[in-house]
Amino acid sequence: MSSSHCRRSILIAALVALGSFGMASQPQAAIASTLTATLSCETLRTAFLCDGYASGGTGVYSYSWNVAYKSRYDGAASSTITVSCTVGTWRSVTFSVQDSSGATASKTVNVYCSGGTP
Repeated sequence: MSSSHCRRSILIAALVALGSFGMASQPQAAIASTLTATLSCETLRTAFLCDGYASGGTGVYSYSWNVAYKSRYDGAASSTITVSCTVGTWRSVTFSVQDSSGATASKTVNVYCSGGTP
């Protein structure tokens, strides 16, 4: 094998090694997880209990609620609320969640106040 061929082989091997190293050190794009909100409500006698759930997104979640007809409700900053209601009426309930990156998601359900058993 000639010395020029040997030097060329060494140079190619060195460039391949440097190229591989450079590629390995490049930051990889983070795979974003979509933030989703789900909502489940259960009727009590003259109230209903709603649990909101968040999944995906980034970091810590913050919660907010909107209940139609300005019903009284407790737990506005948590993932669970209890809403007073008049038997025989419907209420629209929206659960919203925001993650630490500012992404938001919400879910709305209509709940019938049936006056069910305690």
